[in-house]
Amino acid sequence: MTHCHCDARAGGTIRCDWAPVGGGEGAFYLTAEFRAVDAPHRIVHVERMFLPDATPDNQDETTFADHDHDPAQRRNPRDDAGPRHGGGDGGQLWQA
Repeated sequence: MTHCHCDARAGGTIRCDWAPVGGGEGAFYLTAEFRAVDAPHRIVHVERMFLPDATPDNQDETTFADHDHDPAQRRNPRDDAGPRHGGGDGGQLWQA
């Protein structure tokens, strides 16, 4: 990661840039806008990646439980295959 900006409040933005070590092709970046931030319980944001062209908007909702008992969970509403755990791929529920 070569750059990261995160303004974690409703209406705030995120931008993260990545580039290969040593240069060359393969650089990409992500932008997002926070829709809701209910610290320390919940975050809703809409993100897109630029690979180099923009991917479709992707809305994610992340909820955080007591770290001593339950892990964080992230839900992408695009998922119509039902919740799955582990992967973190778009459209899945995952646990950290």
